[in-house]
Amino acid sequence: MPHCPGFVSALVLRCARDDRAALGTLFDLLHAPVAAMVGGSGIERDDLVAEVFQEVWANANHFRRGDDPVAWVLGLARQTGARAPAAIAV
Repeated sequence: MPHCPGFVSALVLRCARDDRAALGTLFDLLHAPVAAMVGGSGIERDDLVAEVFQEVWANANHFRRGDDPVAWVLGLARQTGARAPAAIAV
C-alpha cells in the first residue's frame, strides 16, 4: 500500500478533474488492497474491483483534501463488498 498520501490524494483530486490517467495510476497502486477488501474470487472479485474504481471516478469530487486517500478508497471498497451478494458454496 502506498505510503505517500500526498501523491495518492493528488491522484484522487485529478480524477475529480476527469483525468483518466490518474485513475489508471490509482488503480495500479490500490488494486491489491481493494481486491482484498471486496473479497470474492475470480470474475466476481474483478467485477467488484471495477465497481469500486467506478465509484472512485464518480465520487472523486467529494474527496476532501487532507482526508486519508487510501482509507477513502478502501471505504468505498468496503461498501461495495458489503453490497455484493454472498457467494454460495457448492
